[in-house]
Amino acid sequence: MKKYNFTGRGKALFLFSVLFAAGLASCEENSKDLVKPKTVTDILAENEQFSILNDIVKGTDASDAFRTENFTFFAPNNAAFQAANLTASQVLAWKKDSVMSFLRYHVLAQRHTTSELKTQDYKMLNNQIINLAKGSDSTIVINKNATVIVKNVNTDNGIIQVINRILTKK
Repeated sequence: MKKYNFTGRGKALFLFSVLFAAGLASCEENSKDLVKPKTVTDILAENEQFSILNDIVKGTDASDAFRTENFTFFAPNNAAFQAANLTASQVLAWKKDSVMSFLRYHVLAQRHTTSELKTQDYKMLNNQIINLAKGSDSTIVINKNATVIVKNVNTDNGIIQVINRILTKK
């Protein structure tokens, strides 16, 4: 009678079992390993080109509002504030209602990509109207002075359209 040697197969099965168990254990979720969704507030805080706007948002305690809404934010970058000769401390020196109205004038209550935006008037969160015009080359101009220079920055709670001028009444 022939003897079969299962030692090699047994070792291979044991090794496979150990590797499989180790693989399962390494798949365990760890909260520090999960990718957290970024909100509009997170993007403003992380990006140096929005440092003035971020200081204004933080100074008015509007950070939480920008974490919970589903909106389109026409976010002026630092160059936009410099073109208007405005600093965060100057804006924060205004009455709080005025600062909040200023911020809300840059926020559209619905989430819109640039392809969804049309040439028309839009009512902003402060109940004032902006005029948006789309050019044939897909440029977007707001109130005849601000241009969208970075389009469709998606966040977990909205879309940022970066503009090169602060929005002022038309």
